[in-house]
Amino acid sequence: MAGMDSYRRNLYMLSLYSEERLFLDKMSYSSIWKSSLSSQVPGLPVQEQWAHITSNPSALRAMMFQSMDEVFTAIPISAKPDYIAARDVIHHALSLLRLVSLHMLESFSGWQGNDAAVHMSANNLKHWMENDAPSARKCLWHAVCVYSTLKSKEKFACHDPLFFLISFFYIWAFDTLVVAPEMETPEASATEVRLLNTREIQIWIAEGPNTRLNLVGVGSLTGKASSLRLATEVSQIFSKRKSWAGLCRGLASAVDRIVSKLTIPQGIPQGILQGVPRGAPQGVPRGMPQGAPQGAPQGSRQGTSDDQVA
Repeated sequence: MAGMDSYRRNLYMLSLYSEERLFLDKMSYSSIWKSSLSSQVPGLPVQEQWAHITSNPSALRAMMFQSMDEVFTAIPISAKPDYIAARDVIHHALSLLRLVSLHMLESFSGWQGNDAAVHMSANNLKHWMENDAPSARKCLWHAVCVYSTLKSKEKFACHDPLFFLISFFYIWAFDTLVVAPEMETPEASATEVRLLNTREIQIWIAEGPNTRLNLVGVGSLTGKASSLRLATEVSQIFSKRKSWAGLCRGLASAVDRIVSKLTIPQGIPQGILQGVPRGAPQGVPRGMPQGAPQGAPQGSRQGTSDDQVA
């Protein structure tokens, strides 16, 4: 893989990602797979068996994820502090989407439904971020890498506007659902982590919360005014891009509507930060307790303190 040119490298990653998603989709819709659950989880109705097996993946599924994790980790990316090569954008975007689905992020933003759908998506995301915190923090690093690289890129490639939007959605979600509650706790640390510094990020991913986070161009993430600053900057960046200008202008207009709804101190319905209801279904990340509603982030794996930045 180290000898691949940029085109072959990206094609290889996209092929791996597509194969993984196809595998998950087949599992979700396979009547044969679902009917086999009765022998694995006896005494439960089929629907409850499916929810159980989704939140407690089989050895085959876990083995596949571990194998794919190893492949993605082995793909070489930039290792310099405060620098992410443009060629690494696809790697970081796919690493994020392997753990959190695009549908979930769009739903959180309000693009895919009403307030009830936004509330449900936010609850699912918050639940996952709390129960698989190392993976959630690692996803924030991936999102920041995409965001910061494309922010300084004058000419977008065809896939860049969507990847930029995805990174914005995840940073916004993490800022709102994780950072905001942490900032309200007495244990909140005065130490600040720069989200583009590879060395600092590795420590933060492994050791955890209650640390102030700084994103260049936005400032300190506070879960309050920072979300509004972030959305405003995203809208301005989309408005200024001349390549794929029609798409970028459309996305800028959509983000402007988010900005208009994003109030301080919060930008999502009031009840979201009050806790997470139990109960839930297929498509939840590995490691989430049984019960998140359908559409929760898919493909997540349990994070550990030994996770390395991939």
